[in-house]
Parts: sequence; C-alpha cells; structure tokens
Amino acid sequence: MSMFEGEFKIRHECRYGSISQKNPHSRMMVWRNGEREVTEVIPRGGRDIASVVEEIAHQDDVIDIFQEDDRGYIVSRIHLCQVEHIIEECIEEFGILAIYPIIFTAGWQYHRIVVFHHDHISKVFSKFEESCFVPWMLRKVPFRGFSESQMTVTTEALFSDLTEKQTNAILTAYANGYYKIPRDAGLQSIAERLDLPRTTFQEHLKKAENKIMKAIVPHIHTWHHFSGSIGVHPVIREPYHQKEGS
Repeated sequence: MSMFEGEFKIRHECRYGSISQKNPHSRMMVWRNGEREVTEVIPRGGRDIASVVEEIAHQDDVIDIFQEDDRGYIVSRIHLCQVEHIIEECIEEFGILAIYPIIFTAGWQYHRIVVFHHDHISKVFSKFEESCFVPWMLRKVPFRGFSESQMTVTTEALFSDLTEKQTNAILTAYANGYYKIPRDAGLQSIAERLDLPRTTFQEHLKKAENKIMKAIVPHIHTWHHFSGSIGVHPVIREPYHQKEGS
C-alpha cells in the first residue's frame, strides 16, 4: 500500500464559492466536525470583513457569529455543496482522508486529501468529471506523515505584518536581481528606478527582511528538531513588541 497526498482546486457554483468570487480580497477557511462547521473569514489588503460576514449570516443555517478587528467566525450547520458531496462519496468508496480546512478564495475551492492507493487519485478525479466538474491538480506527492505536513507555514503567518511599502520593496528588489549571486542591481540603482532616496528604499527593504526572518526562524528551529538535524542552536525567545506601522 502506498499513500499519497494531493491538493487540488476547483471552481463551481456554490454559496461560498460565489461569495468568495464577489469578494476576491477575502479568504474563507472551513472546518467541519459532526453536524457543525466553522468558517473563518480573513480579509486582505485592509478590506472590511463586515459585508462578507453579513452575506454569510443571511443563510438559514447560521448558529452564531464572532467578529474581531481583522477576521470573523461563523458557526453553522453543515451544508455540503455538490463538490463536497462527491468528496463524501469518495471517502465512503475509497477510504480517502479529507484534510481541513477547505479554502475558498477568488471563486476557487481548495481541497487537500490523502489517498491509500495511487490510482485512487485518478478515480476521485473521474468522479468529478462524471459530474461535469474540472479539478486542477496542484500537488501530488508521497505522503510523509502528519508531523511533516503540519510544518507547512501559511502565508498569513509569514507576511501578514508586512506593510504595502515593505511588500513592494522586497518584491521589487527580487525582480531586479538584488538577491542573485552576484547581484544584478544594488540598492542605489533600484531606488533610482523607483524615484526614491536610497535610504528610504533601504529602510523599507530591511524592515521587510527583518519581519520575514522573525516569522520564519521559529519554524526553522522547530523543523531542526523534527528532522533530527545535528547541531545545537540557542533557544529562541522573542520579546513582546508592538507592530510597526511603517
């Protein structure tokens, strides 16, 4: 028996798919257990989540709503769309594992599954095709265990603290070959192309790099222990600090 992990996306008409298509700058993540589901709504680019939460709240099966400054949570009774009914059938027929959350963004529905035989992936996709759905396979790899899979770092965890100026700085630096060895461009030449003082561009870039390193190093430290790497590293202790506003 060989186990495989697959990740695919699919677009079709369903309530969450339609809501995410109308609100492409928001992301919805759905967890299910028993007869309940919890939907977490996360806005992007400073968008207000109130309209998205309100649209979901109009559904008859909503039980409760919690809203914070940067995200909202909707507790409701489970309502399976056509695609999710097919996945439920595949769980029964092939014994696949559906890994939560289901992610909805920009009209696309993202699923992650674990199958126990390689040919079951093809059979799952055939089920979709029989119902006139066309899934896009994003990843198909041998399953290496949940401990390794759980080390996946979300983009939210890595980049949510970056400001727009810092994001633009690091993307522009990369696009201009600043991180190549040897470099294709230096800080001065990139700043001139942006019509910015070198010191201003450098400040945005360094703050972006610092935030990304602070976010990723704890995961590297954890991976060091998971992977059994040899070597002793100092314990990471981050002091509490306020988020930067620039």
